[in-house]
Amino acid sequence: PTGGQVVLHDNTGGSANDIKTTFQVDFSGFESQGSWELKAVDSARRDTGTINSWSLTFQ
Repeated sequence: PTGGQVVLHDNTGGSANDIKTTFQVDFSGFESQGSWELKAVDSARRDTGTINSWSLTFQ
C-alpha cells in the first residue's frame, strides 16, 4: 500500500520445477491496509514459469 517493494526470490533455482517455499519478511513500517500486489518477473531465456497460488498472512 505504501509503494514499498521487497525482493523474495532472485535468480536462484535454475530450471528446477516446483519452487515451494515460505518467505518470512519483517514488514514493520509498512501500512497493512490497502491493496497488495505480487509482481513476478521471469527473465530466463529458455525457461518459463507459472504461479499457481500465493497468499499473504500478517501475524
